[in-house]
Amino acid sequence: MVKNMVSNSDSAGRELIANLVCAGIDRLVSP
Repeated sequence: MVKNMVSNSDSAGRELIANLVCAGIDRLVSP
């Protein structure tokens, strides 16, 4: 994970944002 962030900071950032969005949607759909 750390290696990916160092070599692909853009991809890691997008993945983090996607995970946060998915988590938020999950909470909204099934609280």
